[in-house]
Order: sequence, then structure tokens, then C-alpha cells
Amino acid sequence: MKVLFLFKSRLKLTIALTLCLSNLGLHASDDFLILETLDGNRYTNARITSVTAAYAIVLYGDSSGVRIAFTNLSKDLQKRYHYDPDAASNEVNASEAKKKAMMEADLTPEKETG
Repeated sequence: MKVLFLFKSRLKLTIALTLCLSNLGLHASDDFLILETLDGNRYTNARITSVTAAYAIVLYGDSSGVRIAFTNLSKDLQKRYHYDPDAASNEVNASEAKKKAMMEADLTPEKETG
């Protein structure tokens, strides 16, 4: 029961942070001829279409998309989108807790009926 409470609390925090950031106008729409990540991936005709605390959502080419961690983008882009490592960590932790709770729910043996 305590895990569920913590999961709901973190989820509410993540939703609240996302709403606050979106209300500040931090959702993006920047175009790049070439967007290069710190690990060397290159995306041509790229557009950052939205951001969360931890990730930038990028459409590139004709119709491809990718989610890129802010830690894999330049300091300039991190600054432009107000990257906050603490908020990003909270988002990632909440996502992991959600995945873990879903996996545990799937692994719970079902009661036999009849």
C-alpha cells in the first residue's frame, strides 16, 4: 500500500511539473538543419516539438521521431529549455516506479474462479 501511495505522489508531482513547465511556454518548436547529440547521433531536418523535464521529443527527416535525454544534448540546448537535473531525476524515477508497479501487477498470480 505504501508503494502505491509513493507512486501516486510521484506521479502527481511529475504531472504538476509538466503542467507548470508547459504553462511557462517551455514547449519547443525549434528547427535544426542538423541536430547532433553528445554521443554523436545526427538528426537532419530536426525539430524539437516538445520537452519534458528529462527529454526533448524530436521529429526528423520525413516522419521519424526520437526522445533524447537532455543529458545527451549540448549545454546550450539544456540552458535554452531550462533543464533541471533534479526535476529530470524526479521524472525518470516516477517513470521507473510506474513501470515497476505495472510489472509487479502483471506478475501477481490471478485468483482462480469457479
